[in-house]
Amino acid sequence: MSTKFFTNNNGNTLSEQIVADEQRNKLLLQIATLENKMRKERQPRRKFDLHQ
Repeated sequence: MSTKFFTNNNGNTLSEQIVADEQRNKLLLQIATLENKMRKERQPRRKFDLHQ
């Protein structure tokens, strides 16, 4: 039985696509985490500027 490599439209093999998807998911998770931190971060200087 021989090992077959499947390719997608980008020319990546299945294993390459799995690795790329894992990296993409890690980056999306990191972006979501940073966006949440950004929303929760207090910005007293900004509040001060708005009320002057």
